[in-house]
Amino acid sequence: MKKLQVICTGGSGFIGTHFVDKLIKENMDFVNIDKNPPIKPDHHTFWEFCNILDFEKLSEIFYGYEPTIVVHLAARAKMEGESLDDFVENIEGTSNVLKAASLTRSISRVIVTSS
Repeated sequence: MKKLQVICTGGSGFIGTHFVDKLIKENMDFVNIDKNPPIKPDHHTFWEFCNILDFEKLSEIFYGYEPTIVVHLAARAKMEGESLDDFVENIEGTSNVLKAASLTRSISRVIVTSS
């Protein structure tokens, strides 16, 4: 059985920062995909800059890293918006994450929480 390797999207956000803390504490092999840098200096080692709206880069990271688990936390958390276009990260971004995951054979589990 392949060892666990986690891709976390949105690991620089509020929930993601706590999740990354837990992954570090558990000595997990992981990468944080986020368009924003981590707020904690010790998280920078695990951060890979990527906007989940950029499917090409996102899929390259999935392919190169070969995760076994994906935890999708990236989303626009603010509820102010006048149309669905204001929530493109939640809609198109989540679609991109799911598509990249479906093309990555090493993945056994995808957890979607924020969208």
